[in-house]
Amino acid sequence: MAKGTSRRNDDTPGAAVLIRILTDSYQGPAWHGASVRFIVRGIEPAQTGARLGRGRPSIHEQLLHICYARHRVLFRLRPESRIPFPRKMRNSWWPIPADASPESWKSDIELLDDYQKLLLAAIAEATQKELDEIRPGARHSMGQELLGVALHDAYHSAQIRLTQLASGKA
Repeated sequence: MAKGTSRRNDDTPGAAVLIRILTDSYQGPAWHGASVRFIVRGIEPAQTGARLGRGRPSIHEQLLHICYARHRVLFRLRPESRIPFPRKMRNSWWPIPADASPESWKSDIELLDDYQKLLLAAIAEATQKELDEIRPGARHSMGQELLGVALHDAYHSAQIRLTQLASGKA
């Protein structure tokens, strides 16, 4: 991990808590409602291009955005294993689906599953000192950033569900 300020306080969760919360928000059962995988399971490939409005991200773009968040946080935790994200980017946080095919949707769900596994494995290997560390220029510890991924999951899975409902195909 990049050298930053290390501190220990009650605001930084430990690895076991992070793994449980990220598993719940991703796979379920999540206390707040539907998990990412529960929402995605109900999406037909024909729905993945649906948007809440002009200029808003599609369901497929939301899925890749959730994946990209894991990519970014994973390589903040383990910068030595940095690799480029395997999809083209529209801008700094929004990957672009390869196409609108069912195969592309399925492939991107698998990519998200792979990033979830990589992230959980990296957290399991992290020391409390690494989780307590604050990156240069950041305001939150690595553990707090990882906790933010679960909040990010809840936010975007709700957006995906709302987009699905608004498209009239739920």
